[in-house]
This record gives sequence, C-alpha cells and structure tokens, in this order.
Amino acid sequence: MRLSRLRPPLETLMVAVTCAACVEGERPDDDGATAAVQSAVVCGPALTRFPIAAPHNIGYDAAWNTFTCTSGPGNSHANSDYGGDHHGIDLFAARGEPIVSVADGVVLRAGWPSNTSGNRVVIQDACGWAYYAGHLDSIAEGIGPGVRVSAGQVIGTLGDTGTEGTAPHVHFNLSADDRYSDDIDPFPALFSVEHTACAGACDAHCEGSVAVDDFCGRGDCGVFGAICVDDDRGLRCAYPGLCPLVGERPICLSASELATCRDGLPVDVGDCSVYGAGCVDDDLGARCVFFACRPMGGHDTCFSATHSGRCDDGSLVAQGECVDDTVCVLREGVASCVSPEEAEPAPAPEPPAMPPQDAAVDQPPDASGSADVSLDQSPDLSGRADAAPPSFADGCAMAPDSRGVYAALTVVWLGLRTRRRRRLA
Repeated sequence: MRLSRLRPPLETLMVAVTCAACVEGERPDDDGATAAVQSAVVCGPALTRFPIAAPHNIGYDAAWNTFTCTSGPGNSHANSDYGGDHHGIDLFAARGEPIVSVADGVVLRAGWPSNTSGNRVVIQDACGWAYYAGHLDSIAEGIGPGVRVSAGQVIGTLGDTGTEGTAPHVHFNLSADDRYSDDIDPFPALFSVEHTACAGACDAHCEGSVAVDDFCGRGDCGVFGAICVDDDRGLRCAYPGLCPLVGERPICLSASELATCRDGLPVDVGDCSVYGAGCVDDDLGARCVFFACRPMGGHDTCFSATHSGRCDDGSLVAQGECVDDTVCVLREGVASCVSPEEAEPAPAPEPPAMPPQDAAVDQPPDASGSADVSLDQSPDLSGRADAAPPSFADGCAMAPDSRGVYAALTVVWLGLRTRRRRRLA
C-alpha cells in the first residue's frame, strides 16, 4: 500500500503510519464469521496464474506506472516492495483491469473488512496457502466464502479502495494457513507466473523476425539466424535453409552433430563423436556412422586389435571381443580371432625371373642384300623369321627388348628395304 510519488511527503507519512497500525485490522470477516476453510500447509505455494490479467508493474518503484506484459529478465521494472510492516507486494495496473485467482482453491473471505484493506478476496489452496488480494475496485458476482474457484477465474477488478487517492493497485499477500502477518515475500512466486498476466491480450504474430506470443512476450528469431513463422503449426522460430518448415526428419548440423528437424527447428541435438562416429547424410538419411563401418550395406569389421563387429548401414549392430591373447583379423570379408602368429601377413611373393635377353636382338639384321629378307615383313627380333613384332600395352613394350633397340632396328630395316628396291629397279 504505497502512495503516488505526487502526494505531499507529510500525507505519505500519515498514510504509512495508518497502514502500519491497521495491518492486523485487515483480518476480520465482513460478517464476523470465521474462515470457511482451514487446513494445515502440506506443500509449497502452487500459483499458476498472475493476479492481474493485463499489463502491469510489479512492486512500487520510480516507474510504477509503466505497465507491460514483458515477463522474466526483460522486465526491468519488476521488483519486490515487501518487508517491514508491508506484508505483501503492490501490483500496479490501470483501474478496472481484471483480478483473477492465482490457483485452484476455496474462497475464505470476500468483502470490505476495514477502511485500509478496502474490498479484498482471500483464497486458500489445497495445501493450505492463503492468497490475499486487496484494494479491489469491485468483487465479481458470486464470489463469497466457501465458493470454489479455478486458477484464472475473475474474482474482481483492480482499484484503490481503502487507499483512495493513491495509484490503483492490488495488494497481494501470501501466507501459510491464512496467517496474514506470518507471510512470505511473494515475489519469487509472482515472478514465476508473470508470463501468464497477458494471456489472450495479444494475438500471436510475426513482426519481421520478431515473434509476439499470446502473452505479448516478444523474441527476435533473427538473433539466432532464424526467421519468424506463423502458420497452422503455430508461432515459432525456424531455419528454412536447414530444416523443412513442416514435418520431422534427422539432419547433420556438423561432421559430428546429429539433430532432428521438427517444423523448421532443429531439436534433440546429439554428438556422434561420443560414440566414435561421425554424422553422415545420404540416401538413407542423416545418422551416426561408426568409424569402422561403411555408410551402406552389411559387413564384418575389426574396430580394434581385439574387437570384432558387424556393421549395418553404418551402425555397429553386433560386437565381440577376442580372448586368450588372440587378435582380430579381417580376411576375405570375415572377421575372426586368431593367434598373433596367424595374424602375421604372408611374405610377399618373389618377383618372376626375367627371361634371358635374346642375343639376336643385339645383332644387326642381315645387310647382305640376300633375298631371304622379305619386303613386307618386319625384321626378326627373336631370331625366327616368323616371330611377331613386340606387343604394347598402355604404351609400354611387353617384349623384353627396349624401345630404343626396337627403334634402331626399325631404322636399319627401312634402309635395307630401300636398297633392295633400288637394286630391283
């Protein structure tokens, strides 16, 4: 119960003294009846709704009349003015804004018990905690002792009854077993449900990359490199270059990170490298592929000196351990455990011996001009008249003769052929 900063200091002091003196006077019922429900506190406070269903300011401060729906750390005006003789927190908002029940419970009291509390409603939950809302401009029809209410149900409107002339606000008190003066600071509980204050006050929509939700909360998707999307799937931040806007499928975020895209947003991110794998995205979809497995198909593998396994499309689906000092070897596609001696690779075969070079190759062809040298036959490089010329594969001579020898002999043969033709002419 605080005065506006515009009121004279003396009047502020007088009202403060009056409020301090009448704290206990706020308890009596309108008709002198006792509380309708009394029970021991058996659990913690269970607020699920903020008391004001409208833009507001928590706690008296220099900006008490700056009302907002922004909740959480972004609300720089949220503070507690609890302490001393002020048993509770003042919540400021425009006159006439709806005041709702913060939890399911039963109405203990409703009415005007004193000129300091004004209209007030006290509701007790199943655990025994009492939620007090004072200075109401009006109390909703049907709200009275013994009436059961639900969280979010309107119980009255915000005003300044009992503190006329001050800024409209609701005084909120949280106590165990309805002991008003044996209360606790309600700020943590109020702060945790502040995001519900403007439920329904805004229509969820996008303003560029900024998402505005039903509670008028605002968040910039662009800060995370995303865009704002509002469709039949709801309001959300999405990464269209990374995920489809509708549906669910796995993706690789990096060489080791696997995630699930859900309606445009990557969720459930996991690190494949923890399992000795990498992330692969191919025709079979994104998945973790074990380092000793091929991405596709089934096959045996040795993934350490003493461990064998079976791979299926990149996953290690079975494994075994070699015992008795045996080691894992992979031969002809089958993994098995063998002794170290058996695992030694076979010695490399000796290279085949080169055939002896034909001595005839080093002899020049018959240059005597005898008729046994055919005009249409290449020179005999092997010492036989019917021998085939050297064969070539991929540009390399397959005969034992070198290219240089063959070229020299060819030149000689062409010279002999020219001489014979001249003689015949």
